[in-house]
Amino acid sequence: MKIAVIGAGSLGTIIGALLTKGGRDVILVDANEEHVKVLNKKGAKIVGFMELTIPVKAITPSQMEGTYDLVIYLVKTTYNNVALPQIIPHLHEESIVLTLQNGLPEDAVAEYVGAKRTLGAAVGWGATWMAPGVSQLTSPADKMTYDIGELDGRITERLQKVKEILEPAGIPIVTDKLIGIRWTKLLVNSTFSGMSAALGCTYGDVLDSPKALTCVAHIANECLQVVAALGYQT
Repeated sequence: MKIAVIGAGSLGTIIGALLTKGGRDVILVDANEEHVKVLNKKGAKIVGFMELTIPVKAITPSQMEGTYDLVIYLVKTTYNNVALPQIIPHLHEESIVLTLQNGLPEDAVAEYVGAKRTLGAAVGWGATWMAPGVSQLTSPADKMTYDIGELDGRITERLQKVKEILEPAGIPIVTDKLIGIRWTKLLVNSTFSGMSAALGCTYGDVLDSPKALTCVAHIANECLQVVAALGYQT
């Protein structure tokens, strides 16, 4: 399959590099021209829990050509209105757009590319963009999971195909409970991530603060009430 990793930032650089190393036909696409230049000249450098430099192919969005069978979509959701229209001319009828964005992005992506083309995945590992061409893996390699699923919860042949494609870049897990997993991750992000960002501290600091934990409990309760009202299970 012809694969494009669109939004080759912290996660995308690592995913694109490892898929390339695994023999997949991959192009990394990113709007940061300096990042693209370094990727092509020096390769994708992974540091942290993995120390690798892998030659890759990288382009800017304006340089995209032809159509892609699989788009691994990692653009920030605030740029959907720019990035998704750029992708549409490069999709064919059977193209798959796999969104690895945070939050609950599937419906927004499907509005542009169509629900038939859209798959979702909750990423269970972390990375930090360090410099052009360099991304730090902040999770152990054996924790690099992806929970991938259809919007309607069906287990399909194309899910199995995407699972196989992703295997050089981590541990893909096919699920029929994508939305529940999405809400579980959102629960963590809205509580501990939100409090640590608001207070400028670590998760550990939040755990050590009774006042912060009281806020976390209220946020978590509100999130769970929304999940229950929607009929989802986390």
